[in-house]
Amino acid sequence: MNMMSISAGLRTLAARVGIALIYPATIRPRPTCTSIRQVKFLGMPMIVLENEDVGWTISTRRGFENREMNVLRRRVGQADVCVDVGANVGAYTLFFASRASRGRVISVEPGALPRAMLDVNVALNGFTNVDVLPFAVSSAEGTVAFFASSDSAFSSMKVTGRRPTTGQVEVPTQTIDGIMNGRRADVVKIDVEGAELAVLEGAQQTLADERTRPHTIMIEVNETNLSTYGRYPDEIRRVLGGLGYIPHSLMPDGSVRQGWQHAGCLEDAFFFAG
Repeated sequence: MNMMSISAGLRTLAARVGIALIYPATIRPRPTCTSIRQVKFLGMPMIVLENEDVGWTISTRRGFENREMNVLRRRVGQADVCVDVGANVGAYTLFFASRASRGRVISVEPGALPRAMLDVNVALNGFTNVDVLPFAVSSAEGTVAFFASSDSAFSSMKVTGRRPTTGQVEVPTQTIDGIMNGRRADVVKIDVEGAELAVLEGAQQTLADERTRPHTIMIEVNETNLSTYGRYPDEIRRVLGGLGYIPHSLMPDGSVRQGWQHAGCLEDAFFFAG
């Protein structure tokens, strides 16, 4: 049976039982080599790598991490300053730029290919409120070995083993404190494949100062990734709790509950300023 007959059969079945097809009627396999495709994301044009997890999800489902974005949609103000640490090709950057239309988005991505695509995505939408920076955000300014992965979202300053490593390059590092340089950050998203605590260690001035501290932090909590750095999920709670942040867990049903429950919830945790 060929692809056209499968597609026609699905449409016929959907019509008979009175349902709508969620996925495109044209069925196609996920690419196995680098494949760039322009899609619509939250109503915005965006180019993605369909051979990678993020790109394939956006391309086939027209969405990405909807539960997390629904939480942030209630937290991001029009004039907010948003920081996207580990921006990849820019799903969160575009979301922030559209929500904080009178604010600023600082988007940080060390990977050359995803950063180039991020630049294109910002330009495609005509956003003038986005600054794209080429750093690996860490605890100190300098340089570091950066391990490229077969899926760019899994590239990291250490080999996590979640995807095959395809290369190694030296990239510049910078801290949140150095990037912000005394400016305020209202919303911060951190997804850096296990280096989250290093990012927090380099953000102590920003997080401690009432004039600059964000009201919302979304941070990936992945025990496997953290262990690559010899760190543990509860360290994130202790560090941010010591700075007056209250942990909230994102549950599978999309609700956010106060408390620390990294086991059994989704990978991303939220911390709201107390």
